[in-house]
Amino acid sequence: MLIIERHQRVLEIVRQRKTIQLDELAQLLDVSPSTIRRDLEQLESQGIIERTRAGAVYREPPISEPNIAVAQRLNENVASKQAI
Repeated sequence: MLIIERHQRVLEIVRQRKTIQLDELAQLLDVSPSTIRRDLEQLESQGIIERTRAGAVYREPPISEPNIAVAQRLNENVASKQAI
C-alpha cells in the first residue's frame, strides 16, 4: 500500500469512528505502530486530525465565513428577488 493510500485509509477510519487508538489502527492497516505514528504526525500537521497520547481524533473542518455570508444573503430581500 502506498503512503498516500494509507493516509487516505487512516483518514477514512478516523473520520468514520471520530476517535481511534493507535494500536487498533496499526492492526487494521497491518503496519507497525511507528508507521501509524508517523502517518498521524503528518495528518496532524495538515490540520486534518488531532493526535492524542495513544491515538487520534477527527477534527471537523471549520465552517468558513464566506459560506455563512452567502447563506445570509440568500435570505435577504427575498420578495425583491422573487419579483425579478
